[in-house]
Amino acid sequence: MPVDIKDQTIDIVKRMGLFEQIKAKRIGVKKWEFKNADNVTEKSLVMENLLDNQFEIERNTLLNLLFDSIKADVQFIFNNSIIALNETKESIEVAFKDGSQQTYDLVFFTIFAIRNNKRKLYGNKCKEWVGELPNYKTNY
Repeated sequence: MPVDIKDQTIDIVKRMGLFEQIKAKRIGVKKWEFKNADNVTEKSLVMENLLDNQFEIERNTLLNLLFDSIKADVQFIFNNSIIALNETKESIEVAFKDGSQQTYDLVFFTIFAIRNNKRKLYGNKCKEWVGELPNYKTNY
């Protein structure tokens, strides 16, 4: 599934240092072939210059680029779930489903995780911290 990189997103990926990598891995139509009923090419049209202000990139390719750019500086925890958070003046204490506990300066997780766990983890504090989260819908 492709992701569009355009408008303000171009500036964002430039600041992130990912623009050239995204540009190199872009997908899109480079050649159009017009075929007849016998699947024989009647005419071809080659796109010499793709736009420099709009890109499409495969979602997994983009995620891999993002992950690779920060994985040395950020701890990622996969295949586990947060079951409790306790915010102190100095840090955030986190309890995980596997029984482990950690202390962090910052905890960041996806909207998906917030939706699935917000009542269990935060009670009414969720609205105070992140506001009302809209429901997003993607059409294909």
